[in-house]
Amino acid sequence: MEDYNTLIRLYPDEVEAYYRRGVLYLELNNRAKGEADFRKANELDPDHFFTLLSKALLFKLNDDWEAAEKIYTRLIESEAHPDPSILLNRAECYVYSGQTFRAAADLRTVEPTQRDNPYFYFLRGRVRLDQFDKVAARADFNKAKEMGYDLPVVDEWIEKTR
Repeated sequence: MEDYNTLIRLYPDEVEAYYRRGVLYLELNNRAKGEADFRKANELDPDHFFTLLSKALLFKLNDDWEAAEKIYTRLIESEAHPDPSILLNRAECYVYSGQTFRAAADLRTVEPTQRDNPYFYFLRGRVRLDQFDKVAARADFNKAKEMGYDLPVVDEWIEKTR
């Protein structure tokens, strides 16, 4: 935290520093300070990449998956080779807004880069369950569990595959 505080003191117009400190505040369960940093990033440059990421994150925290998806789509369309994490975030939005086929397409695109990510397997398990493939869904949920994904959550989804 102190590193970000120092960066912001030295470079008060650095949008990325506010974004990263805001994310850290969220990880520390201090949503108010995280949102304050995101608002500051928005004041500095509302169209900056990291400002847009902060807006999408806030939409997700408020369960506004469609608004978050629009931001991720905008970011994806603005890049020749979008970062796989942006595609994974959009896939998450699609999963939570019931757009199974779109989620599946994004997950297929990022699969080679996400083999070590338990959340990828959790999301793909959700998609596969929505596609009535309980066996494949269970395998993905079990893989997410083996990799340490949120055990109570993944256990609940494993139960849905029985």
